[in-house]
Amino acid sequence: MVRFLFSDVPVGSREWWLVIKTAQADVCDMDPGYDVSVTVSAALRPMVRIWRGDLGWSEALRTGALAVEGPERLRRALPDWFALPAVAAVPRPS
Repeated sequence: MVRFLFSDVPVGSREWWLVIKTAQADVCDMDPGYDVSVTVSAALRPMVRIWRGDLGWSEALRTGALAVEGPERLRRALPDWFALPAVAAVPRPS
């Protein structure tokens, strides 16, 4: 399970969990009670930029825009767990 902690979001909406099983993922806004494998901490804007394809995981980590806690093998694998959505290919106005 991946725990997301958004530092700039009100306390009641700050934590989200992603439960990943083979070919299935569930997003939870309440702790589903599984052991957390990886915790991703960031402000909301950098996470949205990553999801949109405007910011790479490695750049976000390098600049401190996000932090990932957990075993090294899972921290390294984490970016591969997320496919970019179709909107990531849409050109942005400059």
